[in-house]
Amino acid sequence: MALTLFGIFVFAYGLFAILRPNARWFGGFGDPYATTKRLKFTRIRGILSLILGALLIWAVILNRH
Repeated sequence: MALTLFGIFVFAYGLFAILRPNARWFGGFGDPYATTKRLKFTRIRGILSLILGALLIWAVILNRH
């Protein structure tokens, strides 16, 4: 159960990082002129979080069956 919740949290974090890379959570401080390098790194981190979260959820689902 805890691993599933952690997987959902990681997945949501990744999704939010991709959709809003300029948010305060990711060091963007809402700055519309944030550096492209920082935004690109945040998007890559978001994609990796999506993958990790999906794998955690998938592993828990497979373990139950």
